[in-house]
Amino acid sequence: MDLTVWEKQLADARVTAGGPEDLVRAVVDGTGRLVDLKLKPELLRRPPEAVAKAVLGAVRKAQESARNGDKAGLVELNDSMRKQMQRDVEDATATAERYLAEINAYVTDVRREGRADR
Repeated sequence: MDLTVWEKQLADARVTAGGPEDLVRAVVDGTGRLVDLKLKPELLRRPPEAVAKAVLGAVRKAQESARNGDKAGLVELNDSMRKQMQRDVEDATATAERYLAEINAYVTDVRREGRADR
């Protein structure tokens, strides 16, 4: 799997988290980048420090969930990525084994030729 495909999967994943009293909803992608933020009007009636704290809390919570793969969408994405990684490892192992067999055959031929020259 291409790294760009993985990056696209992560960019397409979404994790949502709420702040205190569910007055804020932050949505991040699989990399933790903020992609949407919703504020309920009641929040805007509070002091600016409380608004900032609620927003930052929701964003951090969503980013933490994205990092940990806690949400269903990311768990499915992680499973998909794990399966693809397993296939990639199996392919790489098969290729490495094939190259090692070729190298072994080459070394064996070189040794035989060396013995024949004696």
